[in-house]
Amino acid sequence: MSKQTIWIIVGIAVVVVGIGVFFYVRQGDQELQREEENLRALEATLEENESTSLDLPASSLGTGVPELNPIQEANPFQYKNPFE
Repeated sequence: MSKQTIWIIVGIAVVVVGIGVFFYVRQGDQELQREEENLRALEATLEENESTSLDLPASSLGTGVPELNPIQEANPFQYKNPFE
């Protein structure tokens, strides 16, 4: 092979690699723009949901929660803590 043919092959390789890098960077920019649009949409949705609140009860059991210790009722042997 002559030097001229080698330089032509190297030039074509450089152009192909340059085109590949250009499209790779361009694709990354498009993904970044899509992520930014998704983030804006998510923020808008969260802002809408913050304005509407649900009136949830304080406890699912209601106000009649017993103050009894279930261990005293379930254990037939009066358990006494030896470390007290």
